Amino acid sequence: MAEGQQHIAIASRLPVSEIAPGLSEPEVKDVQSRFSFAFPPDPRAMLVAGLPVGNRWPNWRAALAGEPAAKLEYARERLGWPLDGMLFDIRHNTFWDPQCGPRPAELSAAMAIATAAVRVAPVLIPI
Repeated sequence: MAEGQQHIAIASRLPVSEIAPGLSEPEVKDVQSRFSFAFPPDPRAMLVAGLPVGNRWPNWRAALAGEPAAKLEYARERLGWPLDGMLFDIRHNTFWDPQCGPRPAELSAAMAIATAAVRVAPVLIPI
């Protein structure tokens, strides 16, 4: 496969989306305050330049407005995906981060330790 064809194949798997006008500085501050995180500089600059909206992108502007409520809930769900995925793999697979110490034999204890570790880690922000 030629190099250009490889890029087309990768791009064809990306979610379809539009680029809306970027977030204003007050909107950025409102999102960060409402969801208790701070955008790193590069994602912040991207969202100020243009806001991706569409399938699989959190629409931060719509989440701020709270209309429809599903947009707010989707943004909150996306923020929870890293923990949800980790707990799924602890429950159904053999995942365990060695930095959490030895894995407890009891599933509820393992999930509590993993949850506590994620709660103190920096938030993974979907952009």
